[in-house]
Amino acid sequence: MKSQEDFDKFVEDNKVAVIYFGESEEEEAFKAFKTVAMGYEKLGFAHVFDSGITEHANASKGKIVLFKKFDERRNEFDERITTAELKKWVDTHSFATVMEFDDRAIEKVF
Repeated sequence: MKSQEDFDKFVEDNKVAVIYFGESEEEEAFKAFKTVAMGYEKLGFAHVFDSGITEHANASKGKIVLFKKFDERRNEFDERITTAELKKWVDTHSFATVMEFDDRAIEKVF
């Protein structure tokens, strides 16, 4: 994302938005994030390398934040970023405690 407006629109347009805040595409954590992101079709994934947008989002470099329109609205990934841990975290936090029974919920239930 290139601007705060892009960030705000992305979070607004996605029921679940998972965003990596970092320094560059060369970071191992970003590579793990990208790998995990490719496994999800129905969630919004994005990255931010701009410190102004990071500050606007109340985030810090090297962190992943999941923004959502339900439950607590925001979760921060606080563990060492690996593909396995990140995937487990996204799966845990991307569903509402009480959810609509839709195609995505069916995948979770069955």
